[in-house]
Amino acid sequence: MLRIRSAGTSTRSYARPTPAPTRRASEAFEQETQHLGVSFEAITRTLERYELVDPARRQTVLATKPRALKIDLLGGFAPPSYHGDVWLLTEKDQGGRIDGSRKNLLVIRVEELGSADYLWDLDTLYASGLVVLRDTRLPGHHDSVGASVEREILAGPDGEGVEGELDLRQSRPWLQEPPIAALAVTFDLSGPEVSGLSRHLGVPRSTAPGWLERCW
Repeated sequence: MLRIRSAGTSTRSYARPTPAPTRRASEAFEQETQHLGVSFEAITRTLERYELVDPARRQTVLATKPRALKIDLLGGFAPPSYHGDVWLLTEKDQGGRIDGSRKNLLVIRVEELGSADYLWDLDTLYASGLVVLRDTRLPGHHDSVGASVEREILAGPDGEGVEGELDLRQSRPWLQEPPIAALAVTFDLSGPEVSGLSRHLGVPRSTAPGWLERCW
């Protein structure tokens, strides 16, 4: 069971180095193993078979261990075990679905234009039964004054299986106006099954569309 704080989460800023292209590819392949419920090596070799990656990249990707990728995504947070999946969600995953385990964690990474008073509304995250473990703001990709920052939210179940929908929207909270950005993802983190056939037999564990765009 994850030891998750239900209150007192902190907001802080820190610099994170940009991952090398091969590291990004490894991260993307690891995410896809979770989406499809197959092994890290299997998806990498399948992509090579269809000439989506060359042998040199396949060798480099397989040299990276999934546990190391999870540690990178969690950014200093240490769960009791690394057996659970760590899902990376960005605005590219809009409209996706995740089916996982109560031991899984979500890393939500979105751009936020806080300098113009735009903020992400996390109400649906709390309402869905997830708990925020960490809420950080990272330097954005642009150095200009007033540029957006990258907001990264680490969340997970409170030890029980939860399912619902994230419907995160970036807007000025006090104004009734359409959001400038959104991230809606349906999720079911109530696994694993105690016994019997899978409740999602024959259905991919995720239909989140953004994973392949992170390869290059």
